[in-house]
Amino acid sequence: MKNSSLPQLPKLNHPDEAIERMCGLLARISTELVSQEVAAGRVLAEPIVTDRPSPPMDVSAMDGYALRSEDIRPGKITVIGDSLAGHAPPVLREGNAVRIFTGAAVPQHATLVVKREDTHEESDTIELKEPLEAYRTGQNIRRQGENAATGSQVLSSGQEITAPRRVALATFGADEIRVYRRIRLSIVNTGDELIEPGQPVLPWQIRDSNGPLLASLVKPYAWIELINRARVADQYEVLKNRLNLELQSCDALLLTGGVSMGDTDHVPNVLRDLGASIVFHKLPIRPGKPVLGAIGPTGQAILALPGNPVSVAATALRIALPVLKFLAGLEDLMPKTARVQLVDADQKSIPLHWYRPIQLLDPTPDGVQRVRLTPNLGSGDVVALSSSDGFIEVPADCKTSSGPWNCWMFEP
Repeated sequence: MKNSSLPQLPKLNHPDEAIERMCGLLARISTELVSQEVAAGRVLAEPIVTDRPSPPMDVSAMDGYALRSEDIRPGKITVIGDSLAGHAPPVLREGNAVRIFTGAAVPQHATLVVKREDTHEESDTIELKEPLEAYRTGQNIRRQGENAATGSQVLSSGQEITAPRRVALATFGADEIRVYRRIRLSIVNTGDELIEPGQPVLPWQIRDSNGPLLASLVKPYAWIELINRARVADQYEVLKNRLNLELQSCDALLLTGGVSMGDTDHVPNVLRDLGASIVFHKLPIRPGKPVLGAIGPTGQAILALPGNPVSVAATALRIALPVLKFLAGLEDLMPKTARVQLVDADQKSIPLHWYRPIQLLDPTPDGVQRVRLTPNLGSGDVVALSSSDGFIEVPADCKTSSGPWNCWMFEP
């Protein structure tokens, strides 16, 4: 049943305000130690600092010959050994050269490396090709610690462990590293009309697309563990029992449908009855105005999204993902965005923040990403959504000109 005396919520003028309010009331999840082998995609819970210099000693930037500056001279120079990557360098004696390979340690007393192509080579001698003034001290040597000294911070807490960051972990990190544990996420889609995708469907029924949409949206993130996805009828007690069950095991709950003002929109009151605190309900956005954010009885993040698929996609990208990222320990909360140029802009505006589906076009010769609006018939147009690559964000009362615009992109 509905609760007739509802608390007055503050009016929010921008989706960023809703994200900020939610994050201000959430505590980040706990941490755990994991092996580097399974760390990809997780979120660092502590900084990574260098345990030795990078490079660890002077190394050659080229294949060539290591010499002392004072031994640069006309005529033949005797080569007395090889310096190979992964091996201690030979001793460089006065007046001689050591053959050296890229990444190999520079011998003591050597002050420059001459590129191989700048020499005439014989079996055990070289002769310099270039004028003597072309050679200088430090040439083609990467100095010890020039990338980072011992004790330098190379990665920060709150960063996602991407492929390039694995390089730093492998080079400087311990075998086990501290990360935030994975968010346990539940997805619940409400609606009497929903049936399993792929099943026979009657004219008054629809196949559930919101569940697969949200499951696919979070799948690329290794810091999320999708523990359950369910469909629930628009019945108060049935919904209450289901959400109570999900809240016992999840850190975050994504809902779709049942969040507006209809007689079967039970989500707000069910959440209150379960002890959740509503943080915001309704935002000045299109699509997705009825979106709701709440904090669960034990601190869970709850985002209740409208039921139409375009609204679900827009609010999940723009609002739900940033909140989930905060909960997961990430410092950079915003989804992937780009500045794009709109082709065939229609100059339309509305008094709401407008998320308009777009399709990517080929970039201009100077690298500017171009997009066009996806023809669509509203927030229930699944055909239009299926052919879209993301949304441009048009501020309230702003004409949809050629831009450039912020564009919220779906992950590949």
